[in-house]
Amino acid sequence: MSAPSDSGGHWEVLVAHAPLAATWQAAVVDAAGMIISPIAGQMYVPQSVAVTAGIPTSADCVNGHQRLVINWRERQSWPDFVAASARFLSCEENHMNHNLYIWVLDNAGSGLNNIYLRLFLPGGAYTDERTGKDPYKPAGYLDFPMFASESRDARVRDYSSDLVQGLSNTTPPVIDACGGNAWGHYSYHVVFQASRPLSAMRRLTLPLRLPWGAP
Repeated sequence: MSAPSDSGGHWEVLVAHAPLAATWQAAVVDAAGMIISPIAGQMYVPQSVAVTAGIPTSADCVNGHQRLVINWRERQSWPDFVAASARFLSCEENHMNHNLYIWVLDNAGSGLNNIYLRLFLPGGAYTDERTGKDPYKPAGYLDFPMFASESRDARVRDYSSDLVQGLSNTTPPVIDACGGNAWGHYSYHVVFQASRPLSAMRRLTLPLRLPWGAP
């Protein structure tokens, strides 16, 4: 556990004095150590059985993350599906891909098939894709390739949902040109998790097209 945040709500945690190969997850906890936030960096690997991993740091200064910036935001209400994690893949992970790797999980952390995601382009056009469309991948998973110059926003389509914005393969949050990332070849890993059982949710009645940026 870190020290408490400072008066500005800021933490800084030094985990090593040199580049370190490891995987990390982080969460806000109370004084007793109980987790009271989503787990930043939780990652589900597309294998036959979902494997919980984390955000990697690397001993390779060129191709891996060395410094992680994680932000939490207090909220008063929860949509049906919360963006539990959304992150940019490092060179070491990406291997020159340009994909959105998206998981939709129930409130217990199991994958949910046949949940539609709405993937917006700038200007309001969108593509709808469902989890579980590939029978050889685990439940709740969607692998969506982007074109060479593309930016997407993503949300769960049929329920109230967070909107994850700025998933760009040309202007990522870190300009990371190296062995696994380059212009047009950036990828993101996004996890939407249900905040309550699916049976307790009410499906939305959506118009044919949502306005750009609609929550």
